Amino acid sequence: MKIISIDKVNLLPIHIKKLKKAGDLFLFDNTPDSKQEAINRVKQADILLVNLYKVSKDILNIAKRLKMISVFGIGFDFIDIKEAKKKNILVCNALKYCTESVAEHTIGLILDAVRLTSRAERDLRKGIWSSRAYKGFELNGKTLGIIGYCLLRI
Repeated sequence: MKIISIDKVNLLPIHIKKLKKAGDLFLFDNTPDSKQEAINRVKQADILLVNLYKVSKDILNIAKRLKMISVFGIGFDFIDIKEAKKKNILVCNALKYCTESVAEHTIGLILDAVRLTSRAERDLRKGIWSSRAYKGFELNGKTLGIIGYCLLRI
C-alpha cells in the first residue's frame, strides 16, 4: 500500500512510524508546482494525505488505486467530494481539530474589536497616540451573543 502526501502535511514522528508500518510512505515538503507534478505524485497512491491542495476530478481520475483521502484539517471544500463518492473513495478529515483554539481566537477578536487593542498598537508603532481614540467600550452590563452553526456532511 502506498501512502502519499500531495502537499506538505505536519506529522509527528510517532504518526510517521505508524504510517510506515501500514505501507510505503512518501511525504512531500511542498505544494506541486504544476498539475503534472500533482498527477505524478498521486497516480500510485492508495491513500492520499492532503493539507490544502485542490483535489479535483482530474486528479481523482488519474489516481486509479486511490481508496482514501485524509485531509489534515476540518474543511474539505477543496476536495471533489461528489467524484470521490462516485469512485467509492473514502474522504476523512480531522473533525474536531482546533475547535477550542478557534473559539478562543473568536473571543480574543471580539475583545480586540470592542477595546481597539490592535488599532492602538498599530498607531503606537507609527508614533501616533491619542487615549481618546482607543477608548472603545466596556462589555460590563451588556449582553454579548455568539451565534454559530456548523454542519459537516460527506
